[in-house]
Amino acid sequence: MSNKENYGDSVWENLFQKGWGKYPPEEVVRFYFRKVKNEFKSPKTLDIGSGQGACSWFMTKEGSSVSAFDGSPTGLKNVSVIAKEFGVTNTIDLILGDITKPDKYFSNTFDVLLDNYSLYSNPEDEVSNALMKYYNIMNGGGVFLMNCFGEKTSGYDTGTQLSKNTFRDVEGSLKDRGIITWYNRSRLNELFSRIGFQISYTEDLSEDHNGVITEKLITCLKK
Repeated sequence: MSNKENYGDSVWENLFQKGWGKYPPEEVVRFYFRKVKNEFKSPKTLDIGSGQGACSWFMTKEGSSVSAFDGSPTGLKNVSVIAKEFGVTNTIDLILGDITKPDKYFSNTFDVLLDNYSLYSNPEDEVSNALMKYYNIMNGGGVFLMNCFGEKTSGYDTGTQLSKNTFRDVEGSLKDRGIITWYNRSRLNELFSRIGFQISYTEDLSEDHNGVITEKLITCLKK
């Protein structure tokens, strides 16, 4: 990391200072074993919005050469520490920067891209532009898992509206997560099609925690 500047919403730097995020979610594990493990040998993998490496250590342990890309200096500082806790000794490349502008940081291409609920925490136009840039740094035949939150989530349409589908300081299950861009399946699929992605599979999940709903929109894309 060349500097200690913080990129993106400061809420994430604060969360990582508290040690938030250590294990990959089930949807990432399923993706890796469905679409990566048996189709790529030593894939070059980019963990977009890696935080402190909850998914980076897992993918490295399973054979990927991982670059962890995040806007939080604290999050990236913790990547190698957490990786060692899980017995990962291979080096994880750390890139501090703005995850909506990958073209500023990468001239190389990747076999596997992962966005585990990270890009959504930016204004909608920036997310759309970023996805086009990520498409350009994918190898042909590469795969990309993008996870974000749907409009059925408790707290949708609350807080301060920044644009049609982007809000900040929402209530509900994503309270205290800063900027939220909400999606629905039809709008997501239209966006992916416009960029040129092929959809390999989707999972639209709804979780109910004592009446608080979280809708997860999970999309595996292919180039």
